[in-house]
Amino acid sequence: MIEATTLEDELMLCRSRIHVVIKAIESIQTELNKQPSVEVAASLYESLFKADKALDANIGRVESITKTLSSIQIDQVNYNKILADTDKSKEQAQLYNLKVAEIRQAQGSGSKLDSYIDELTNNQDKVVK
Repeated sequence: MIEATTLEDELMLCRSRIHVVIKAIESIQTELNKQPSVEVAASLYESLFKADKALDANIGRVESITKTLSSIQIDQVNYNKILADTDKSKEQAQLYNLKVAEIRQAQGSGSKLDSYIDELTNNQDKVVK
């Protein structure tokens, strides 16, 4: 059974591969320093070329994973900030509504429409609060 891996697991794996490839490159270079035959040298250079490509690919993958992990952290911070700002906005709206209700109550009147109707009906149609 294959278990799911995390980005951190993949990052560690890529870094391990980099170390293995570097050791292989060092080994190939040691063999090349011994001045082998042309056939052996050609094979070693081919292996060196493949190792170099593998090294570049793993370094690119490490950079990509690192950037992704950083983006995830930034997204989480932004998400939490948006939630906090939304809650703050809701609380401010509630405070404004309470303040408007207090002002209306202090003025002792309802809406302008209520006042207009009261004038037209000589206060016969008072809104009961």
